[in-house]
Amino acid sequence: MAKYSYELKKKIVEEYLNGKASHKILAKKYQIGESQIERWVNNYKHFGDEGLMRSRNKREYSVAFKLEAITRYETSECSYQQLALELGLTNPSIIANWRRQY
Repeated sequence: MAKYSYELKKKIVEEYLNGKASHKILAKKYQIGESQIERWVNNYKHFGDEGLMRSRNKREYSVAFKLEAITRYETSECSYQQLALELGLTNPSIIANWRRQY
């Protein structure tokens, strides 16, 4: 998985939020997936600059938290992205990983 600098993420998010370009145009311009850009924008809106920074510390979650996240996903109609934002997670794929584990 490619890793992008905070500076690049911030630049792309600002271009989008300032109305300079759509997700689609930015994806083509920077050769980055449209959904990745959308995720950065959502993370920035919910978490500010921290939503764009790569965490240096691996967070540990309790089994109870993981099971609660899985249950909420399976009993609601929300996406991984929506649920991740509700739970304060910047990476929605972690919920999919937990579903595979449990």
